Formats: sequence, C-alpha cells, structure tokens
Amino acid sequence: MAERGNTTAELAPEEITRRRAKARRTALFLAAISTVVFVSFLVTGITGRG
Repeated sequence: MAERGNTTAELAPEEITRRRAKARRTALFLAAISTVVFVSFLVTGITGRG
C-alpha cells in the first residue's frame, strides 16, 4: 500500500513544483467558476428574473 503512488520524498523538486503549480491553477479555476456561478445566482435573485 505504501509503495503505491508517488510520495513527495521520491519526487524530483521540479516535479513537485510542477504539481503544485497545476494544483494552484486547478484551485483558481474552480474558484473562478464558483464565483461566476454565485454572482449569477445573486444577480438572478436580486433582479427576480430566472
């Protein structure tokens, strides 16, 4: 079980950096989508039109 997958200890530094950058991009992307959806619901609720 322990040998399955990659742990941070056995990854090269550049691979760790790459994964962190990808994770950050994904998080920002999801946050942007959530914000857009939230704002659109907010506007719909305020204006009263669906």
